[in-house]
Amino acid sequence: MATMTVASIKSELDEYVAQNKSVISTGVYAGEIEIDKYCKKLSKVKGKYPQFHKVMTRVVQGFKSEWQALGEMQFRAKALENFRQKVNLPIKVDEIYGSWLSDLKIEGKTPEEQPIAKVIIEELLEKIIDDVSDLSIIGDRSGGTADGNFGYSINGFNKLLSLVLVNTVNPCYHIPLAAITSVNVLDQMKVYERSLPKKSRKKLKQIFVSDNVALMYADAIIEKYGDHTNYNESRTTQTETHKMPIVGISDLNDNVVFCTHEENMLKLIDVIDNPATITDTQVQDYDLKIFVEFSLGYDFAINEVIFVANFDGVTPAGLQDNALNALYYASQNLPTV
Repeated sequence: MATMTVASIKSELDEYVAQNKSVISTGVYAGEIEIDKYCKKLSKVKGKYPQFHKVMTRVVQGFKSEWQALGEMQFRAKALENFRQKVNLPIKVDEIYGSWLSDLKIEGKTPEEQPIAKVIIEELLEKIIDDVSDLSIIGDRSGGTADGNFGYSINGFNKLLSLVLVNTVNPCYHIPLAAITSVNVLDQMKVYERSLPKKSRKKLKQIFVSDNVALMYADAIIEKYGDHTNYNESRTTQTETHKMPIVGISDLNDNVVFCTHEENMLKLIDVIDNPATITDTQVQDYDLKIFVEFSLGYDFAINEVIFVANFDGVTPAGLQDNALNALYYASQNLPTV
């Protein structure tokens, strides 16, 4: 087998990409990213995207033979946004070539069965998916300079939830809780689920917490009910009152507890103007440079139906606005703010 050059690997890589044009897009947009299974994809978002929803006040009244206006339909707006991402990966061909030869020997395969271009793309794609999975939770656009660094190119759900908690234009629904500990986790989760607005409960499929809180909850259930004859392991991952699934999310902050209407969590991508793809490969000196671009963002469609635990000990339940509380949750008897 002749030693490969940088140019020959570039040629093989270009051919592989041409024959598998959707390989990067499929991975980034449909890969094994933990939070994506709970997100609805909006696939034609370019930059900012206006999201509208309508809500109505009470309209039914007793009959009288004259016009008596009652009710109002409001259209409320929120701007969603995705952000351009890139990968600029330099590859030392000598290093990957040696590794590839070793893998062929270990796996007993021929170069035809395991082309080096396929190895490069598979490893790159695995890393992109891993990075996007982390960004979907820990990303923070205000935390640093996005270009040239990891972690700041999108807002993940930790940041998104911290922003909705202080949003007064499109507020979330606050649910007061005490700081969660291993001692009070069952009581606090019971307070949380029983505080959810009655009319929303049928639209709520799961409660999201950190992995740590989910384990804490499971341990507390086992400690409390594990010796009972009717104990079932499924109880460790569901609430006690309404049997709602409790989902632990990797890297979600321990002080985050939230749920929302189905399809309210969004993944914002652009499959038209900036689909995830390898845009170029270049050779410079001994390096093979790979260029990848795609657009990505996460957000909530409607803040007013996100139910977020608040641990400050001061903020009352609801949307923190009397008019909005009456508009969205008239039957909830929320405190005046």
